Amino acid sequence: MISEALDLRSSVVNVARSRIGCPYRFKSEDAEFDENGSFQAGNCFVFTSWVFNWLGIWHLRLGIKQQKMAGIPVLSRSIFVRVCDGDLIFGQGRQEEGHVGIIVCERPTTVIHASCTHACVVEENLFQFLRRHPDPCIRRIV
Repeated sequence: MISEALDLRSSVVNVARSRIGCPYRFKSEDAEFDENGSFQAGNCFVFTSWVFNWLGIWHLRLGIKQQKMAGIPVLSRSIFVRVCDGDLIFGQGRQEEGHVGIIVCERPTTVIHASCTHACVVEENLFQFLRRHPDPCIRRIV
């Protein structure tokens, strides 16, 4: 059971990385998918929803408010101590609902997200992500 969760977390990261460079689209209705259903363009919560849905985790809803309620909260005095690959990190964003990305626990810890600032899906250092998206909340889906 534990190895299955680790494999799934690793798959979340690999699927998310496969979309790095895909264009950002502000409105969720402007998201683009190819004929196989692969993510081609979209905003942060369309991207995160697609990654988990691609892996068969269908309960992760499209809206960011629903994603913030999915899974379990990661609680710690230092949120960086207990994060795992594939955890969702939420912070303040340009949209009222905020911003969401997928944590990658390598050295240094990074976040993969569809970025309005970069105009595409990027992987960036966690601390750079937090400078633009403060007051983080982390949820574990797998």
